[in-house]
Amino acid sequence: MSIWEFFVWIGALKIAYQLITWVYSSYICKIDVDQYRYGWVAITGASDGIGKGLALEFSQRGFKVLLISRNAEKLAAVVKEIFEITKNPDLKYLAVDFKYSHRDPENFYKQVIADLSSYNISILINNVGFGGHPQFLVNQDLSEIEELIGVNVYPQTMLSYYLIPGFLRRYEETHQRSLIMSFSSSVEETVLPSLAVYSSVKKFDHFLSEAIRYEYSHAIDVATVKPGLVISNMSKTSGLSGSPLALTVETYAKSLINNLHAGVNYGHWSHSVQSYFFWRIPYQIMSTLLHLLLPLLVKLRIIRVNY
Repeated sequence: MSIWEFFVWIGALKIAYQLITWVYSSYICKIDVDQYRYGWVAITGASDGIGKGLALEFSQRGFKVLLISRNAEKLAAVVKEIFEITKNPDLKYLAVDFKYSHRDPENFYKQVIADLSSYNISILINNVGFGGHPQFLVNQDLSEIEELIGVNVYPQTMLSYYLIPGFLRRYEETHQRSLIMSFSSSVEETVLPSLAVYSSVKKFDHFLSEAIRYEYSHAIDVATVKPGLVISNMSKTSGLSGSPLALTVETYAKSLINNLHAGVNYGHWSHSVQSYFFWRIPYQIMSTLLHLLLPLLVKLRIIRVNY
């Protein structure tokens, strides 16, 4: 066998592997959200961005939706907006500020679970997150670093911790499965200067969600979601909302629910393609390219960096 034939066979095997992986995730691991229609969809970070988009999409499909976010006034306005569009009477909201939940997690989350006890939650969507401003580590305020860790790590961990036992009991009693959809980000697939803490906590979210899936797949369906750019307040804060790669939250939410499967989801075909090429570039090269392009990106206000 020649060297050329060897590389042809390696390429063919790689293509076959990718095809098998796609068929497995798209069909064998496919999740039909209608099976969870018996209960409520609880969405954290639901007053804006992807969370709001998912609340609208589930409401349009006739689900009972509980929106969770920190600002009661804004939540009430969002619920009213969604009701005017969907006419769905089963829309509720719960004001919870996760910003400092890590300072006394046991008491904080016991209160949250008590507030949730009147809802039969069939779908938990761990969406709440905080992006901060892209900056090198020592330029970040300590308060921002604390919020990055607190908001991106604790809610997903603690809500899963407290709700999973109830999901397991329900499965034992009724054989009704539950769904946990937890958000990470495609940015955690490489090392990027100016996003050290954010990409690290999103890596945590990814690993936690996948570990939970392996631990409880017999009774609970778990989907890890790793979106690329969507147009939201978080992307506007980071200066990335103007990117031609950014999707509207409505487009993203619809695509995500229609194509949901157990395991890692990118939510939209364009984000899958972006990620496919993104994480195959060695992070050393990616970091070098970013350093070279940094002055241009800053000048174009695509990214904000303080040296």
